[in-house]
Amino acid sequence: MADQISSSLCSSASSIPPNYKLKQTLLGHTSVLSALKFSPDGSRLASCAKDGLIRIWDAETGVELCVLVGHSEGISDIAFSYDSKLIASASDDKTVRIWGVQTGKPIHEPLLAHTSAVLCVSFNPQGNLLASGGKDECVWIWDVRAGRPHLNLPAHSDPVSGVNFNRDGTMLVSCSWDGLIRMWDTSTGHCLKTIVHEESVPIAHISFTPNGRYLLSTSLDSTTRFWNFHTSKSVKTFSGALNEQYGCPSTFLVRPREGGNVQDRQEIWVVGGSEDGRVVAWEVQSREQRLDLKGHQDSVISVAGHPTKPMIASASIATDYHIKIWQDTSLPCPLVLPSLVTLPASTPIARPTDLPMSHSTITDKSAHSVVSSPSVVNQSTISHNSVHPSSPLAHDRRINGTEEPDTKTTTEVENRRLSLTDVEMDMGKPTSSTSSIPLIVVESQNADGETTR
Repeated sequence: MADQISSSLCSSASSIPPNYKLKQTLLGHTSVLSALKFSPDGSRLASCAKDGLIRIWDAETGVELCVLVGHSEGISDIAFSYDSKLIASASDDKTVRIWGVQTGKPIHEPLLAHTSAVLCVSFNPQGNLLASGGKDECVWIWDVRAGRPHLNLPAHSDPVSGVNFNRDGTMLVSCSWDGLIRMWDTSTGHCLKTIVHEESVPIAHISFTPNGRYLLSTSLDSTTRFWNFHTSKSVKTFSGALNEQYGCPSTFLVRPREGGNVQDRQEIWVVGGSEDGRVVAWEVQSREQRLDLKGHQDSVISVAGHPTKPMIASASIATDYHIKIWQDTSLPCPLVLPSLVTLPASTPIARPTDLPMSHSTITDKSAHSVVSSPSVVNQSTISHNSVHPSSPLAHDRRINGTEEPDTKTTTEVENRRLSLTDVEMDMGKPTSSTSSIPLIVVESQNADGETTR
């Protein structure tokens, strides 16, 4: 049936050959960049660097609008809220900050809980929760409105390199240099699923696909993959980018087709960066590489796809500190496409069912840990000592002190064909939530039988 749907789409709509050109170069940073993000409404581009500064730009004109100052050390990641009003930042100074986009000011004091550098952040679609992961191997989920911790998940046995919520905010996915992908219930903190990369390759980034049915990962074997989280199998692999040290996160981009009806006139691309200075993109259905943009002088560390326009932003670790904006000149201008966050939602997404909801047992290659039923604790009991202790760092996605893996592996996986409609749907319309959220700490038991929180 999937092949029949794909054939029908291809017969009624053909791809317009891309012709991406360098539109402009944004100047302003004076330190190596680490992350780029377009706002969901498409009006802003945010960038951050190892000097602890965040710069916000007008996405259309490239004019710098403001600089967010507050972190005392480098910033590894940034994330916009889905209403584009807030931006969160993860820093080496062990803090998470939430900023007002219009004011450029923090809305809270720094969020304190991590005991080491924070590497990744992500808002849920409803905007009431924020997840962060760090070198301390923990994931924290925060109450955005109150500026307080909600859940503490001792999630991995190596630094947490990526976090992302599903479209209704009920599940969170995390990834780590330990080669594991884990899915969590955001209300209880229970682990619902653990997916093990075949060769235990460090995973640098993870996100749900727009329809919430699959996971998109970038790993240090130079592959980007789609995972079916119900079967724990890799179902698509995209290759052609070099990622063995930094693991540039991949993102999605909507692009039009010729002919067909309105729904058929979009194709979805996966866009990524390469350590040889290229920006690459693949069409999801065919896995064909559609872009190979050259212009950076060093490893591309971050890419961002505009939510409604054929526009890509990219940054490298080169010391020119440039942000490059690429635009497709083969398409009529102005062109506005349906956003990934406003396309109609697909059928409700079932949760992973291979582990019981009330109590989940996870077996690691390096240790045995039991994620037990969470307990509610008082705010006064929260301290740095309540976080799972950090371990020696084997890999670090950040620019400073990055260590290349000892071995380079390429894993052969099954590539099954997916229907285009399976990956073109989106986050759906998030439901609002402003209720008070209690703090929950998840306890785990290590290999020596010691309980940690």
